[in-house]
Amino acid sequence: MKSFLVLVDVNGTIIEVKWCNPITMINEKKENIQDVFEPKAREDILSALLSCINNQEERPFIENQRLMQDQSSLKLYFFRSNNGVFVFAFEQASIENSQIESQYQEIFDKLLAFIQSLDIGFGFKNPEATRFQFEEIQLLNNELVNTRRMLEKSNAQLNLLNKELNNRLVKDPLTGLVSRYQYRSEIEYRISQSRDPYGVFMFIDIDDFKSVNDTYGHGIGDRYLVEFANRLMAIPLPNSIKLRIAGDEFGLFIYGLKSVENNDLELFWELIRTHVLGTSLTIDDHHLDISISVGMAIFGMDTKEVYEIIEFADFAMYCAKKDGKNRYIRFSRDEYNSRKK
Repeated sequence: MKSFLVLVDVNGTIIEVKWCNPITMINEKKENIQDVFEPKAREDILSALLSCINNQEERPFIENQRLMQDQSSLKLYFFRSNNGVFVFAFEQASIENSQIESQYQEIFDKLLAFIQSLDIGFGFKNPEATRFQFEEIQLLNNELVNTRRMLEKSNAQLNLLNKELNNRLVKDPLTGLVSRYQYRSEIEYRISQSRDPYGVFMFIDIDDFKSVNDTYGHGIGDRYLVEFANRLMAIPLPNSIKLRIAGDEFGLFIYGLKSVENNDLELFWELIRTHVLGTSLTIDDHHLDISISVGMAIFGMDTKEVYEIIEFADFAMYCAKKDGKNRYIRFSRDEYNSRKK
């Protein structure tokens, strides 16, 4: 952990370096403590020095001061002595555990109180006493380092838990597709990262899925949905998101398209027919046919709003069902507007 203890005068001029880890952090060319940090820290450091000298605060501190050397972020504490002002700095950790933070602060306060009790720049005539005092400081500093390691371990465990939680939120637990909780934000993100302006959203509904559950039970129904999702995932479309919207409703969003024509929609439908509808599903001894109704809407042409593109594709899907099922229909704004009247 980067840290240092220096004695400075009222202007920040370095009088003496008590310790510095690593030793290269403060070199002989640095006459002022401000020069160790980025230029924008100068005003904060001088303000803290003035506050300390005028006894406005017992131990003023400033946070997130970046080193000129490597951009590390340090926290600085200032306290008076008879010879000037001590500046104690240490590298800040990302503290996300309140119990460890409390332990860290307790050790740190002990260290500062001890250093301050030494007062006049460690001016001891007895070498043995001086050695003892520095040994005490080293012990306290070691405690700080150990606490820092505990923090890093705790934060690593917390990050792992957050990652697992994020995966549970993003993935539908049954099918492994992007879930209903995240698919809108995922689509928005992919659009924002794409250079090309167009995309196609397909709202997919499995025809007569209720009869599968009613005839064979929900266990078979769930396996049916899992196999359907696996086939959907197998469609070779690199710039695409496959998602489960709800129940027997699925979605497929293709993004990063330079243009979209009717023959492109035909190609997408043929890919679905080949990879999803090509053969019946076999679950245990049951051979189950697959029929779907699909509504397609074009992002960048029909609308540039994610909520609307899903609504428009949903509308087109119901038109496909009304038209006989097991087909796709391209969204028509004229028909949409006439139905909404």
